[in-house]
Order: sequence, then structure tokens, then C-alpha cells
Amino acid sequence: MGLQLSFRHAGYYIFSAPIVSGHSADESLKQMTQALENLAENPLQADELERFQATVAAQQWQLLQNPGLLADVLSESAALGNWQLILDRFEHFADLTLADVQQQAETLLNANQRFTGQLLATPISDRLTDASGVSSAQITTLKPTDDKSALMNSPATAVPEFDLLAFNQQVEMIEASLERYELSNGLQIILRAQPGSGKPVQGRMTFRFGDADTLNHKRALAELTGTLIIRGTETKSFQELVDQVNRMGAGLFIQPSTGTVSVRLETPPKHLETLLTLVQEVLKQPALTQEDFDVVKRQQQQALRQTNQQPAQVANRAYLRQVERHPEGHLLRHRDHNELLAELEPLTLDDVKTFHRQFYGTNHGQLALSGDFDPETIKPLLQQLFGQWNSPAPFTREEQLHEPFPEARLHAHANALLTGHYLTYLHFPANNADEDAAALLLAERVLGRHPIQSRLSKRFRQDKGLTYGIRTSIKIANLGTDSWINIESSYPMTQGEKFADLVKDEVSKLIEFGITEEELLQAKQAIFQERQLALGQDQIILAHLPNQTYRGHTYLDWIKRNNDFATVTLDQVNAAIRKHLASAIWIEVLADRAGSKD
Repeated sequence: MGLQLSFRHAGYYIFSAPIVSGHSADESLKQMTQALENLAENPLQADELERFQATVAAQQWQLLQNPGLLADVLSESAALGNWQLILDRFEHFADLTLADVQQQAETLLNANQRFTGQLLATPISDRLTDASGVSSAQITTLKPTDDKSALMNSPATAVPEFDLLAFNQQVEMIEASLERYELSNGLQIILRAQPGSGKPVQGRMTFRFGDADTLNHKRALAELTGTLIIRGTETKSFQELVDQVNRMGAGLFIQPSTGTVSVRLETPPKHLETLLTLVQEVLKQPALTQEDFDVVKRQQQQALRQTNQQPAQVANRAYLRQVERHPEGHLLRHRDHNELLAELEPLTLDDVKTFHRQFYGTNHGQLALSGDFDPETIKPLLQQLFGQWNSPAPFTREEQLHEPFPEARLHAHANALLTGHYLTYLHFPANNADEDAAALLLAERVLGRHPIQSRLSKRFRQDKGLTYGIRTSIKIANLGTDSWINIESSYPMTQGEKFADLVKDEVSKLIEFGITEEELLQAKQAIFQERQLALGQDQIILAHLPNQTYRGHTYLDWIKRNNDFATVTLDQVNAAIRKHLASAIWIEVLADRAGSKD
């Protein structure tokens, strides 16, 4: 990784690389130094400069299409005395010659300018007392603020009325702007054409394959295959792919998982057809060479061997192990690094080619496009590219049903000096189509969604001074009934058990006494504002479409949920709290240096 930091009179570059356990740091440093300081014997090439300039030109175009980011950049330039600074810099990049860059590289990247060092992590036991003499015995809680009024929002009586009718009409207009249909093989298409708008075209594509039987013990193979396909096609190398995307000023991102592949794309309107054709080539005609296979497999093995011991990651792994109910190799089993390593080790290039041939195809998928394009031009191209490519494997997904399991409070060991991490899930049966789903969403917001005004934040931040960052989230199942509320926060060392007890106490009060009319009004207002803000952004509207369509929904379902939020009563919310949370199964995890090691 290289980074240039600039100052008024001087600057410096930082080049760094992580060292895999067992490899020589000295040898890695030697190789890096030779690559950087050998530019006289191995000068920069014209195609490398052209590649850089194409990338910068693409960044310039993307910046000019983003008003919010452009305003930030221009304000920063103005603060430095020249609001055109960033535009001048783009022009300078475009005018660079190979001789200019070579001269600067040889001047700056040489042994006379070099400082080297290594960042070596020490065991947590060696850091229990830091250089300032602070030890665990001296750790205290945060001091609560004296001015609690500064942390409070306006009272409910000051909350303005929300125009629900106007918002629902906005949702109707969004749905009316969409064209939904299927290609001949079943691929679901959602088009939001905005011809003449000048907006970049953005796309989201998800195709799904396999079932619990055919994908058994194939998680590592699926992820390896999905990573390899972007390494080149039958006619283009990886570098040629990157260069073509950059020359178009486009962006392309492909993310594999066990039974899906997701694609994100963005391009100037004039290059949409070229980029879609390139996407099809990458997905359908990957090169899958032995050289790329060896590189990617080795990288994935190295990544899986690196276990993050920070408290939040440790807590999450401990939680997933506790609630795991699927057998090893199952499609829905949580990721386990040791299991994935065992799956990855024996895989060959032939395994990858076979997996690609047996599972890849677009017949069980969704493709959404939004921006400045002519739908009548794009429709036949989509059919040509994706309408006849089918996955031979059957496709089904199991519903995730709520299953009772024993409650637990775990204490896991993590590398942390001053703080630990608290993680809790309250599991309960519910489905997004249930009549009290809206009530549950409102209840969770009152409990902990807001970083300052929620019940948990008020108690832990203002009253107890234990943390500034306690938050909640909620998942109500779309398929099945496996639902939960998550509570998460850091806490001061030695305060973990007290912290967990206080969380339980606050939830118990919520169950016993419910929420107030004022809290309900504020929660409704906040939800409507967030939903309206989301639907004011093209990118968010687009992001919803693949999964929304997969579940058989449209944006008209937002209107029903809007109406549910508007009409739900205080009694209904408090009844939903008692129904679901009073019997919820608690899985709590404390992760800090005093916890038990695996």
C-alpha cells in the first residue's frame, strides 16, 4: 500500500505491507525496497502512465456526478485559498509526461530518502501497564455529563407533523417509474430509466444457485470460484479488464458467497452496453488459469489463518458458535475459519471449473438498472447476454425457523487493554408479514437505535457514564421466523458483568412498563424521516430492488408499512413488547482480556 502525505514545504510517501506469520519481515522489506529504488534500471512504461491517467479521469467524472462529494471537495479547496485547486490538479494529472514522472520517481524514491521500520505487536500481557503507568486498577468509568439537557432532543410536542399522504404518493411515483419483467430464462429485470437526465447508469445484479444438498461442503469452493472469475476472461487478462473499465470511467465489483454472486456496476451512459457485455464475459467466460488459481488460493489460505482478536470480532465468533445449529458443511452454517481452511486445502483448478459449469447461470436472479438509458435499446441486449444462460443445479432456500436453545452468558478472551465488548442477541419468533412487525420495529428504536435519545443511551451514557456507544439493531425474518434484537457496545475493563446486568434490567423495565406516548411519537417521526430520506436517493432505491423482487415485493409494500407505522397504537406496541421480548432467548457475550480463551 502506498500513500503520499503532503505539507506546505515537504511531504513523504508511506509504503507498507502486512507480513504473514512465518514469513521474513527483512526479506519482505528487501523486496519492497528493490522494487521502489530500481526505477532507473526498470523505468516506468507509457502504458502504466496511461493506466494511471485513465483512472484519474474516471475519478474526475465520478466526482462531478456526486454533488455532495463535489461540494465537500470544493469547500476544502476554497479553505486552502483556491476553490479550483482540485480541478487544476486533475488537469495537471492529464498533462503529465512519462519523463516528468520518471524524473520525480528517481529523485524521491532512492536510498538517501529512505526511512524503514517495523510495527511489531506485543502480547496483551506485556501491555497491561502502558508507558504512562496506567494499569487496570486505575481504570474508571466515564464521567457523566452534567448538562443532560444538551443531550436531549426537542420534546414530542415540538415534533412537526409528517405528511404521510405526500410520502405515499412519492412511493407510488417511484414504483410507477419502474418497469418489471422477466427474460426468457426467468431472470427478473427491473429498469428505472431516466433518459435525458445525464445521470450515470448504476446496476445491481444477484444470481442464485444450488440448495442445501448440492452445496454441502462447497462454501470454500464457491468463494474461491467467485474470486477467480474476476481475474481474467478467455480473451482478456486481469490488467486488460481493469484498463478497459478505467478507460470507460466505470466501476465494477463482484462479490461471491456460498449460493449467490452479486454484481455492482456504474458507468457513464454512453458505455452501458459495453460494460454489460463485459460483465457477461467475466461471469460466463472466465479464464480460470492455474497461475491465478494458485495465487488466489494462497491468498485465501493466508487470510483465513489470520484470526482477529479484537473484542468485537471475538464476541461475534463466540456468539455464532453458541447458536450454531447446522451441521458442518451446511449451506446456512456460519463461517468458521478452520472449517473453511479444511475445505480449501484439497481443492484443485478442475474443481473450480466443474463448480462454475454446474452452478453458474442467471435463471434464478435479479438485475436492476437505474439512470440515463433507453430501455428499448437495452432490453434486447439483456436478453442476448443473460436470457439463455441457465444454471443446471436446482435452486431452493430453506426457511430459517426460530428454534429454542438454552440462554447463555459467555466471557471470551480478547486482546484489549482498557475496554471490552458487549454483544447480546434476544431471539424470538416473528415474521415481517406479522401484524405486529411495525410495533416491534418502533419498540427497538425506542430501546436503543438512537445514539443519544434511546432508553439504553440515556441510561448508560448520561446516568451511568459507562459508554458513549451503545446501539441496537433488529432483524425480523422475511423467510421463516428466526428474528432477533441485537444490543452492542464497548465497556470499561472490569465493568462487564455490571454492564450486562444493567442491560437486562433496562429491557425488563421496557417489558414491564412499556414505552410512553411521547416516545412512540418521536419513534414514528424518526422512522418516517429516515424512510423518506432513503427514497430521495437513487442509489438506495436501486439497492433495494434485487432482494425486494426476489421476495415477491414491490415498493407498494412500503405504503402498507408506512400506514402500519402511522396507525399502530401505544397499546399495540406495548403488547408486542410483552409478547416477543418477555419470552426472548438471551445470548450474551462479554469479550475482554479477562475472559476464557478458546
